[in-house]
Amino acid sequence: MTGKKVSAAIVTYNRLDLLKESLGAVLGQTKYLNHVIVINNKSNDGTKEYLSSLIQKLSTQTAFREYQNDQLMRYLKRVILQCQQIYLL
Repeated sequence: MTGKKVSAAIVTYNRLDLLKESLGAVLGQTKYLNHVIVINNKSNDGTKEYLSSLIQKLSTQTAFREYQNDQLMRYLKRVILQCQQIYLL
């Protein structure tokens, strides 16, 4: 798998603690990860503020999007199309 790159997509809704855990695990990868997409489904638990502060600290390409729950499937398709790598996690 040498030379391969991975994109990670995470969907969240009012689960800030789990999001932090998930992002910690994903961003802790050092070999292949170079693109992260987080879809925030209009969380009201501080997720938006957390993501805004986090993006300033990251060197990995990161995209944060915020959508209504009823739009999720439509935007998941867009996320897949936005991924820049062969592998999507």
